[in-house]
Amino acid sequence: MLHCLDGTANGNVLWQRFAYSPQEVFFVEGMIILLYHKGRYDLYLKALDSKTGNLKWNLTLPRLKSGHGSIYGRSGNFLYGRDNTDRFTLVDLSLGEVVLENRIGRRNGNVKAGFGGGQVQFLITPAYRTTLQWLSWDLEKNEIKGSKQVVKGRDGDPKKPFDNNFIEFAKFGSQSCYFISRQEGQGREYVAYRGDYKDQNVRLVGKNTRHLKFEPPFLFMQKEENEQNKKDRTHPWVVQREDDPNYSHSMDLPHEWYHRPTFIHGRLLEVRPPRPNEFASVRIHDLASKKALFTHASANTERMGAVAAGPNRILVYDWKRNNRGTEPHFKLTPYDLNSGLAGPTVEIDYWNSNNQQPSEIRVIGNLLLVNHRTSIKAWDIRNFSSAPIEK
Repeated sequence: MLHCLDGTANGNVLWQRFAYSPQEVFFVEGMIILLYHKGRYDLYLKALDSKTGNLKWNLTLPRLKSGHGSIYGRSGNFLYGRDNTDRFTLVDLSLGEVVLENRIGRRNGNVKAGFGGGQVQFLITPAYRTTLQWLSWDLEKNEIKGSKQVVKGRDGDPKKPFDNNFIEFAKFGSQSCYFISRQEGQGREYVAYRGDYKDQNVRLVGKNTRHLKFEPPFLFMQKEENEQNKKDRTHPWVVQREDDPNYSHSMDLPHEWYHRPTFIHGRLLEVRPPRPNEFASVRIHDLASKKALFTHASANTERMGAVAAGPNRILVYDWKRNNRGTEPHFKLTPYDLNSGLAGPTVEIDYWNSNNQQPSEIRVIGNLLLVNHRTSIKAWDIRNFSSAPIEK
């Protein structure tokens, strides 16, 4: 069942519709767009009016989930995709229509895609080959460039073509794309590269990169652990900026950081679980100044985290279920991101009528929404989340 709720303190149900759980949900121009995997190969899109729940349009896109070589993504009002027959499709989600199509000679293979530089970018390692091709789909001209060119720049040599490689990861920014290539040779290594949209030059960013994470404008590259990292259960990360080649920073972050939401209002969120002789904590970092804004620690918690709660304000949550005779709690503490100061901590009565741990926590307007397996609960937090925080 799909429920649409009033986002005010009343929390009234505006409408309900029977619907299977979608793979993704988009919000576009007053519509709720549900994306489903239809059968083994196709995508199915269904758009509902956000005010009434009535059907606005539906659309089936064949073969965009057909396995090797197919991919899709979304940027703003547009959904783009490439199927495993090398057909390229662009959908205007505000209309529910395919507005552009193109096709090239077969380049089926491993592919990463994203929107950048005003075009749809595709990094492809064709099947049964080990080269790398970079395709750019110019949407204004409906032209696909690069289908007959092999990308060069392996190991930082501008004349050396990519060979015996596999694209493990790719992120697409406003000026450049970043990718990790698994390169085979005398040994296997993971190498990070930057490709500029303007000239499609590929430059070496770093070797022995375990993971790469791009939170514009910051680029994070995970390096090899040392003995202290293994003891602390952290990974070392090198940080660069896309828009400032002189920026350089390094951080040791917990293992869990890579797999969780990491940025709130442009600041880095670090959540450390409890360790021997160390309390669980939430820490916010300002990467521009390379300083920690604040650390919030708890000696008696099961789970901690933080969510955005308005401009330059976050809520740190700290909850624990009834365990070994101790009282459960669900605490909220507001922080001002400009000053790093904390407001008063309050408790909500989440556990009074529920014994399921939360699966998602977020703030919408003046409401704190807590989702678990069977329902969503809401609390009006305007009285303390928006109050001035002073010394």
